Amino acid sequence: MELMAIGRLLAASFVAVLGLAILPARAGWREDLGTFRIGMVAAPGSGPVIEGAAAVRNAYATALAMPVEIFVARDYGALIDAQASSRIEYAIHSSSSYAAAFRMCGCVEPLVAPVSEDGSQGIRSVLIARAGGPGSTADLSTARIAFGPRDSTASYRLPLAELAPRGDPLTGAEPFLVG
Repeated sequence: MELMAIGRLLAASFVAVLGLAILPARAGWREDLGTFRIGMVAAPGSGPVIEGAAAVRNAYATALAMPVEIFVARDYGALIDAQASSRIEYAIHSSSSYAAAFRMCGCVEPLVAPVSEDGSQGIRSVLIARAGGPGSTADLSTARIAFGPRDSTASYRLPLAELAPRGDPLTGAEPFLVG
């Protein structure tokens, strides 16, 4: 993810976090927390370094008026573990790591959606399969796949289009689909 995309993502989450800072009922939360910890995944091969992390840390520290630390995870598994074990308060997840964290601990809450460099918003759909499930779209006829409601773009229409075996469009009435 480039610095500009990270900046837009963090700007949106910054607004959400700023809302926490002005809640009068929780005026002492900064003292209770001590340091606000943000988790990010380092780019492969970059080691424990994230370009622009100092600017992110400074922006959050200024907005929250408290110390902020950046936790650099080697991969999304480490990021999920850090959030599930309360070593970080906020994380920048991919769609699938968010789904895994939610399933593991229920300790995540979405704040923003992905935005590309041109400003268009992304739509993600996550497929969770048990071990030994279909290895490719050609194997779909021997599996059972559950979809969301027929009027949902992310959980029905996009997967239906992407999972078409042999490139033939699915009708939604295939025996392996469970609605």
